[in-house]
Amino acid sequence: LLQIGPTAADELIKTLKRENTDIEAIRLSNGEPIAEGAIEAKAGFVLGALRTQNAEELLIGSLNKFYKLYQNRNSVPVFASVPGAVMELSYALGTLGTAKSVAALQPIALDLDPNIRVAATEALVLLGDVSVVKTLLQAARTGNIDARKNAIVAVSRLGAGTDLATYNELAKAATADVPAAEIEKA
Repeated sequence: LLQIGPTAADELIKTLKRENTDIEAIRLSNGEPIAEGAIEAKAGFVLGALRTQNAEELLIGSLNKFYKLYQNRNSVPVFASVPGAVMELSYALGTLGTAKSVAALQPIALDLDPNIRVAATEALVLLGDVSVVKTLLQAARTGNIDARKNAIVAVSRLGAGTDLATYNELAKAATADVPAAEIEKA
């Protein structure tokens, strides 16, 4: 689809909206439909890679929908495709490169799940908006070491010299489960 280019965008938007009857007719070998989020993740990824600006609201809406499902996973079980969709859609928005993408990704960059956080922090780095450094510094101070590492790297890529003192203090943001030595290695 990437090789087809922008001419594929209309069908991908239809697919992301779950209005593509050919895709919706696909069934797994057990007769079940494709798991929730899997189709949206792949269609969204390609739309982002194609930088399909008119898909921005739809991508953000899909990201918000799947992130909410993911956040409620302890109450209502979800397929593995749901966090996968959050990650793929985060990267799609990072590639899309819009200001609204920045706002949509910031809360996800604070998620304690390292996999979710990695996708959001890397997407924010792709966007290159230095206004997110404060959010990334907050993320670098919370969660386990795996959740912190990518936020620390993101700060190092987007931060300015004025952030250096704060950046150096991250090593002091140790907790009982994340000692300073682990943070320094990050």
